Amino acid sequence: DNTVNVNLRGTFLTVKYGVPYLKDNGGAVIITSSISGTRAFKPGRSAYAATKAGGAALGQCLAVELGRFNIGVYAVCPGVVGEDTLNMLEQTERRKLEEVQDGGREE
Repeated sequence: DNTVNVNLRGTFLTVKYGVPYLKDNGGAVIITSSISGTRAFKPGRSAYAATKAGGAALGQCLAVELGRFNIGVYAVCPGVVGEDTLNMLEQTERRKLEEVQDGGREE
């Protein structure tokens, strides 16, 4: 449920409530999908893949619906992230967690 709520419902609601602003002020919608939404990679990832496929499909539908308002809609589908990048992100998250646990105190 959490994967669907965050990846698909969250995307839908963000667009739903953002579109009136875009109609008045212009702009574009960018949906972050995933290459996992276009093909199967790993067993056990079907919920994630389904939500990312749904995000890409939502983008296609919105492009048709919102084009008449000159609102561009784009879905980006990043591929696999390299191990070095994942390690860097993990280290960054660990530092942030340590800062929170330390109450932001400097040593």
